[in-house]
Amino acid sequence: MLLGAHVGIGGGFTNAITAGEEIDADIIQVFTRNQMQWKAKPIEEEASAEFRKAFRASSLKAIVAHGSYLTNLASPEKKTLGMSIGAVVEELGRCAQLGIGIYIFHPGSHVGKGDRKGELTEAESIKNVLSRTDGMHVKLALEIMAGQGNVICHDFGAIANVLGMVGSERLGVCLDTCHLFAAGYDLRDGESVSATMGQFKREIGMRRLLAVHLNDSKGDLGSRKDRHENIGKGKIGREGFSALMHYPGLARVPMALETPGGTKYRQEIALLRKL
Repeated sequence: MLLGAHVGIGGGFTNAITAGEEIDADIIQVFTRNQMQWKAKPIEEEASAEFRKAFRASSLKAIVAHGSYLTNLASPEKKTLGMSIGAVVEELGRCAQLGIGIYIFHPGSHVGKGDRKGELTEAESIKNVLSRTDGMHVKLALEIMAGQGNVICHDFGAIANVLGMVGSERLGVCLDTCHLFAAGYDLRDGESVSATMGQFKREIGMRRLLAVHLNDSKGDLGSRKDRHENIGKGKIGREGFSALMHYPGLARVPMALETPGGTKYRQEIALLRKL
């Protein structure tokens, strides 16, 4: 299994490599910029070269990036949509500069226009992004959501619709265990994990799975509440994560913790390996 966690880039990108090794991770997830600001300073070539060199010298096997929380590729508002598309294009360029091959992003909200309209806008926005980053060897991973508010893509059918409309091999999926559970997909034991992943295989396909976020859930099954909990402390529980750790289709997929606090990652990675 390729287990790791989201780590910070404060003080320089290479600090993320160090942080990953300190928690005994196989992989790490990073932001390439401040996730709560639209503007970001360009990455200096020296900094990106040092990051690539540090990664090659490390024990890490992969690095994935998470997109800004401000972007909304499903927005019906022209200004927001334009800024979002521009920010994603910029972040993909930063990934390419850093040598990161997978970019995970939240689909966004239809802002009251309905799921179908949101999915159509999402697909058109992604096609725009892909055309503007043609030639970049960075794949996009659309993250499944918990179903809160007007946020789209909280079920496999909606994600399959977007994938079909975009029609690009550069677009895949990120499964978040908390989001899945909150959206109504059971993960509490071996039988439920097999059923949920079997449905994913049928509706989307395992080749589209680029990354996984490992989070327990404070909310109940189908609660539509995006509230992460530490591994084994929430409603999914140890049995569910044990089943996930034994699921063969996940063996080579980068899996990153995003659990509360961020101070127990080493212990949680050890626990997942034990499970």
